[in-house]
Amino acid sequence: MVTTLFDTLTAASRVTVSVGNTVLRAATDAREQLVQLAADRLEANPVDLLCRDGCIFVQGSPDREFALGELARYAQTRGSGPILGRGAFASRVP
Repeated sequence: MVTTLFDTLTAASRVTVSVGNTVLRAATDAREQLVQLAADRLEANPVDLLCRDGCIFVQGSPDREFALGELARYAQTRGSGPILGRGAFASRVP
């Protein structure tokens, strides 16, 4: 859910800033969840993982990898539920 201060007009730049930042934060949260899940499954430190071409892999060992879809399916079936990114953004009042 996106909330902003009350305004009588919803204009493109206001929506872009509010929704854009909310989506960015939600995407970052989803990525962090996927990286942590991959780290657990690969028995690696999350800081040693890279995301590229739809996969998360251990830096220096590209053969140790999981596809993002595979990780998402694993999260769903192991009981923790789907990967769900959460984000919020509130503009500051001048």
